[in-house]
Amino acid sequence: MKIIIKKAIAVVLTIVITGTSNGIGSLCEVRAESSNSQTNEQLFLTETLNNELETVKELKSKRTENSNTYLMSDGSKQLEIYYEDIRFDQNGELVDYDSSLVSNTKNVTVGTDTLSKNDYAYVNKAGDCKHYIPESLDEDTPIVLTKDNTYIKFFPIIESEEMEYETETEAAADTSPDNLSLSDATLTDDGNIEYSVGDVTYQYISNTKGIKENVIFNSEPTEYDISYSFDLNNRYLKYSADTRQIFIKDSSNDDIVAYISAPFLNDSSEMNFNFDIETRVEEVDGKWIVTYSLPRNYFEDDATSYPVVLDPTIGWSTASNIDIRYTLNVGGSGGSVMDSSNHFMIANLDNGSGTGTDGYAAQANVRYKNLNEIIKGKYISYAYCNFYEESKSGTPLLSVYPIIEDWNYLTTTWHSRPDISSESISDIDMTIDNGYLSLWLTDWVRKLSSGEIDNDYGIAFYPQENSNVFWLYFYGLSAPNGPDGTVRTPVLVINYDDGENISASYDGSFTINAEYNSEDEEIDLSWDIYNSDVDRYDLYVREDDDVHFKYAGCTTTNEFSYDTDTDIENYDFRVVAVESGSYAPYGPYDTQHLSNILTFEKDEFIYHDQNENEQTDISYESVVMDTDGDELEDGYEIWDFKTYWNEETVGSTPEEPVYNLDTDGDGFPDSYEVFTLGTDPAVANTANYNSDGDNWTDLREYQEGTDPWLADSDFDGVIDSIDQAPRKTNENVNQTTVQQNINSSSIHMGLYDVEYQEDNANETVTYVENIYRGNRKEVYHNYEDIMLNVKNSYYYDENGNVTAIIESYDDNSTNALCCTYTYNADNKVIYMCDKNTRYQLEYDGDEITCVDIGNTERYSTEKDTVVDLQSVFSSLSIGALVLSEEETVEYANGQTILKKTNYYKEDQVQARKEISIYYNNDTDPQYLFKFDAMGCIYEVDDYTNGIANPTILSYNESTGIQGNPVSITC
Repeated sequence: MKIIIKKAIAVVLTIVITGTSNGIGSLCEVRAESSNSQTNEQLFLTETLNNELETVKELKSKRTENSNTYLMSDGSKQLEIYYEDIRFDQNGELVDYDSSLVSNTKNVTVGTDTLSKNDYAYVNKAGDCKHYIPESLDEDTPIVLTKDNTYIKFFPIIESEEMEYETETEAAADTSPDNLSLSDATLTDDGNIEYSVGDVTYQYISNTKGIKENVIFNSEPTEYDISYSFDLNNRYLKYSADTRQIFIKDSSNDDIVAYISAPFLNDSSEMNFNFDIETRVEEVDGKWIVTYSLPRNYFEDDATSYPVVLDPTIGWSTASNIDIRYTLNVGGSGGSVMDSSNHFMIANLDNGSGTGTDGYAAQANVRYKNLNEIIKGKYISYAYCNFYEESKSGTPLLSVYPIIEDWNYLTTTWHSRPDISSESISDIDMTIDNGYLSLWLTDWVRKLSSGEIDNDYGIAFYPQENSNVFWLYFYGLSAPNGPDGTVRTPVLVINYDDGENISASYDGSFTINAEYNSEDEEIDLSWDIYNSDVDRYDLYVREDDDVHFKYAGCTTTNEFSYDTDTDIENYDFRVVAVESGSYAPYGPYDTQHLSNILTFEKDEFIYHDQNENEQTDISYESVVMDTDGDELEDGYEIWDFKTYWNEETVGSTPEEPVYNLDTDGDGFPDSYEVFTLGTDPAVANTANYNSDGDNWTDLREYQEGTDPWLADSDFDGVIDSIDQAPRKTNENVNQTTVQQNINSSSIHMGLYDVEYQEDNANETVTYVENIYRGNRKEVYHNYEDIMLNVKNSYYYDENGNVTAIIESYDDNSTNALCCTYTYNADNKVIYMCDKNTRYQLEYDGDEITCVDIGNTERYSTEKDTVVDLQSVFSSLSIGALVLSEEETVEYANGQTILKKTNYYKEDQVQARKEISIYYNNDTDPQYLFKFDAMGCIYEVDDYTNGIANPTILSYNESTGIQGNPVSITC
């Protein structure tokens, strides 16, 4: 069937012009106006990215046969995948392809023959398949293609003008020496080889994987059969009527080892195609003969302009990383498949219907092999593919769809093309002539990365259903570079990074929750909607000891269920709330907010069923994972700090591992930098820096256990560098000096401290806290009344213990009060001091054995009485008073102290006690000590200052005695 595109275009334009009062000018104006936005946006984005990001260097270790990876100026990585291999494996090294033809300088043995350098003038410069081109092309010196241990030899059969045949079969079968030789090979300026006979030129173009052959008719031919002879080294030819290709198959296993593309004709207009070519394949005397019978009426038609080109291409069907299958529909017959080495086309010439059922249409399938595995788990900033325009006509309207079923590159035709998604990736109007199409594929590539699309079926280019007549040619797999060196082959660009390199920081305001769902064997995550501007939530997961988090998918809701794999021991989860920028599908302009990190660990419960068979139930429990024990969870060390989390040092053993706790080697452990200094633990601090100006460097402060941000860590008026006990408030202090010290002190806001507010009914509360330890550094209650506004400031040591609490009011700073705490090596309070009173505690393990208040012992286990209460329990209810004892001590100065011990029923076998201390004849206690049923003190109350909430110590089951009062107004 013959299709003359320019005639079809003319007919359609005539219809449009006659049906539009303003003529063709208005049509162009409307088209341009409706399409400028998207096309200009694509151009803007590409140029903006090129301007904003600079290439730092190529990461040569990441080179593959068809890709390069670059480190970019923002720390991201940029993967560029070419549609044809740009390098090949040569003795274990990747070497760049160079298919250009150069002079052959050596003899080569192929099979049992020797190709003499005198006969074979040209060879491709570098490649894993070699192309040998002779000076004279005939039966004795055919073109030879070699790959591995096989070869293909072929030559065109050129008959003498005197030869006459009764039938076409006789002509095709004749391989006698009467055939002419194509002599005097010419290397053109384009790097191609040409032979001429009469008014016909045989042109050979070296590609990476084979030879593209053009038979150029400069005038109407005298013969309409073009034949070739093939020597195939134990291979055979098989013609496919569906695809109109010829497959070269291995005789031993029928594998396709090479192919000859479907032939077609095109004239000098480049858009006057003809596919009515009969192909015959025959075996004659051990050689294979291919004959193309060309349509005489095409050459004789007045619309055909010379030269006319016949285009059969031969190539090895080696595994390629990229496939482009370019299929055509001609009059509903299925048409042909085309070789995409030099170009491929999307077209609709159905006079406006856009369906391609009765007229002419072209569509392309593109597969990126294993792309889903290559980018799995990577954070995709953006992805696009540049397709460079070769020529076009009309108003190209095309849509790009995900392919949703597998397909075979060699056998797919228009009628057997794979199914596509009902939703397109992009709808494109190519009215604006930028010379290329930047097809943005960010969302699709992200789905590949997360596993939502778990295949490599690729994408399909279709003419849109509502499109008018158009054609659009893109440069193909092996297209040569432009005159200015521009690479014109399609290139897929993917900018990616590891999840933890997202340009966002954690501030504690976005919190997720999760629990294991045993029925569905998944971990269900949930969270409050971050804000109304969030467009989606991305989930990232780290498994076991992976060094990176991986992108695992996204949702527009506030829930995500993640399927567990029982081979995985540990999971870390983090969610990123994303507010899409002005160019939502493309990534670089997003605003992102990090959630907390949750860790789950596999728990196996082994039991025996009723038949005594051993069974195992597997679940996942929420845990804190801190491999090196530095109080920084593994997930945060990997993502937020980029610090060592499991690096063992010299001398470490499996039984007693020793870890590197100082990533930047500046003398400060990573946790000390995060919790105390507030500096970046992955960047070394300035040596000998003295933050508080007390003559001790920060490093000395760390070594001495003092506060690097307070010149006087214990608020006793003596700076740390000359204080004999800089963490214990001196007994004899100058209260005026202490007051000045309190008034001038302020908390330090480090990198990991955040400030936030809560609005209550009658107050606004402002908090300052460390987001990774949760230490609250300051709480300010604003009642909009300086007589009531109060601020509590908290100071901590490197272990997270409260070392001082200051309470101050807006109305008068002289009323500020301070309470300090001193700890032993077990992080237990051994000494406290407020403005008027000192408290000293002694321990036996975790139990308080003695409490001194001022200079007087108020409680000692040595003087306590052990009482057997079992006999009186049975008649009492829980919480009832069981027994009360009193002990009075009279001192020489006349003062008496009464110790009253009350026992209360805790449960059916245990009692707890409270000890109250009374001075002289007071009816109200001055001190109250509360014990649990095990005899451990869990609360100390001091009523001597007449305050409403006098608790100075509280007990926590997991951490023991704490020096952080429930409330403090001392």
